[in-house]
Amino acid sequence: MAAPNFTTAAADSVVMLQTYTPPKEVIENMESELDRRFSTMGPQTITSLQEFRVMLQYEYGGSFGAGSTDGGNYPTGTGGAYNEGIMTPVEILLAITCTDLQKRIGASGKTVIAVNPVDKLVADAHTKMPKKRNQSLQGFNTGQIATVAASYAGGGANPIALATTPFGSRLIDIQDTVQFMSGDGNYTLRGSAVVVDTPKNGIGTGNQITVDNVPAGVVAGDYVMVNNVASGSPLFFNGIQYIVSPNTTGEYLGMDRSLSYVQSPAYNANSLLTLGIVETFLARMQQALGNTTYNRDRPKNFWYGHNAQRASWNQLGFAIQQVTMPTGKAPKFDGVPDTFSITVLD
Repeated sequence: MAAPNFTTAAADSVVMLQTYTPPKEVIENMESELDRRFSTMGPQTITSLQEFRVMLQYEYGGSFGAGSTDGGNYPTGTGGAYNEGIMTPVEILLAITCTDLQKRIGASGKTVIAVNPVDKLVADAHTKMPKKRNQSLQGFNTGQIATVAASYAGGGANPIALATTPFGSRLIDIQDTVQFMSGDGNYTLRGSAVVVDTPKNGIGTGNQITVDNVPAGVVAGDYVMVNNVASGSPLFFNGIQYIVSPNTTGEYLGMDRSLSYVQSPAYNANSLLTLGIVETFLARMQQALGNTTYNRDRPKNFWYGHNAQRASWNQLGFAIQQVTMPTGKAPKFDGVPDTFSITVLD
């Protein structure tokens, strides 16, 4: 029998430590730009469980016209005109869970565990909540985050194809608990499911979700909703699709959208992006607000759109732009310069 050899590294492997790299946050898109924009618009207001009144003055008042101060009669004047919107308080939660054993192992230090998962879970919640608010802000005010595609066959098929517009699968994350409701306007609850996968990065993939169990009755046209919103008449976070709308029917904070001052300016692009659209919006905004208000508040404005729209806009501008260079040199030349701020939100 050969004598054991204790002069090699392999002989000492029992006392060697495992090598690892810390977890890298490269998997989940944590975009929260829209939430940040809304969060910096003004001071936070604390409210009770009672309805929150938003007072709106849409006319200063005063009846203008010719008159006579030499024995003539003064005309009857007018007063300021007001309306009010009513906001119903809605609570939002981000639930995280760990076990007692997780806490004890996580607190044992580097000799036992590479990263304390409980501490990291709590810290990451401060990033995840703005991200979920950011997603909700891109919707309406019902908690709808997707629509089952017309191509979905039903019968419990899994994955579930989602309509490309208005959201695709962009507002859904892995481990989200979602509800399925009928898309006929009655919001009949089909059931709930946990999202197992939602591909976003592959070629020819995306706009679909895989769930743990497809609720019975889910069909094309149904709505995918955030967890725990009420069926029948769901009410949730007011999203930008609800806040900024050119619709002439329905309501906004209880105010009838047939009122002109409730409607947002709009331009029908007929599914065709052209260079004049953006300038048309700016002109209509300036016309509606007046030069003083427009110039004062312009830095607060931002463009909301999809990355594909931004790319199309850049291509349009690159095709026709002319850049004059007096010296013949352009050390800082930008082939597609921004003439105004555009924020792309995912």
